[in-house]
Amino acid sequence: MRKQIILFIAVLMSTCMMAQVTPTKFLGIPVDGTKQAMIQKLQAKGFKYNSSLDCLRGDFNGRESDIVIVTNRNKVWRVMVIDKDGCSEGQIRIRYNRLLDQFLNNAKYRALSYDTDPLPEDEDISYEMTVHAKEYQVAFLQKAPDGEFYENNMIWFTISEYLGEYRIAIYYDNINNGDNGEDL
Repeated sequence: MRKQIILFIAVLMSTCMMAQVTPTKFLGIPVDGTKQAMIQKLQAKGFKYNSSLDCLRGDFNGRESDIVIVTNRNKVWRVMVIDKDGCSEGQIRIRYNRLLDQFLNNAKYRALSYDTDPLPEDEDISYEMTVHAKEYQVAFLQKAPDGEFYENNMIWFTISEYLGEYRIAIYYDNINNGDNGEDL
């Protein structure tokens, strides 16, 4: 029995260590390290840094987007990509459904959310968000180099609304670098 417990702990530890070694990647860049290093790597890919907005801007998945790098304890834990320009409710439905289809049909991702249905044509997105506080979001796990899907390799996207304009925000998270309550 003791050998089984030791074996179980060893397997668990090796799995945890592997998960920590393979952070989520954004454009092939690990979501890890310092903010400045991430900015430099994204600039090398053609994104332009805007110091007044503290974000990068460039083309992502066919749209001009802003890239925001979020840190915790000086380590990157999230890269947020948000559409630069807002659009109408009809346009956001098409954009959301297209992005959902791209993720669902890409072998590098596995749906983590149960609700991966496209938004129906007759859904009143504005009403649902305003009156029922409905959130339109879906999460995926990104495949690690070893072919496995780890929970620290999460990507999720959502519809955001501001002053009647809608945007998609995509989040590439490295859960290992997030705020895990260590200051409590």
